[in-house]
Amino acid sequence: MAAAQRRAARAATLVGAADRQFERFGLRDRLNLGVRDDAAYEREVAVIRGQLGEPAFSAAWARGRAMSAQQAVAFALADDEPEPRGPAVVGRALEWEY
Repeated sequence: MAAAQRRAARAATLVGAADRQFERFGLRDRLNLGVRDDAAYEREVAVIRGQLGEPAFSAAWARGRAMSAQQAVAFALADDEPEPRGPAVVGRALEWEY
């Protein structure tokens, strides 16, 4: 669960950073960047928001929007996810342990 929360927070930060970069470069229309389905984009953002809850999502989004382009790229390229150790049975689902 903690790993899923970290990934969702990271995703919210990256989406916030991307949103800010769209603004900085005058690209409010995501179609210019190859995003062809705004509804799908909005659904994905809603999923991330739902996973985190509004306060955590807003904080992560704001962190991303505060990043410079260089900071956003460095954050996106950072490999801060632990490598999976192997499968573990949790409830009835098979999940990877971290």
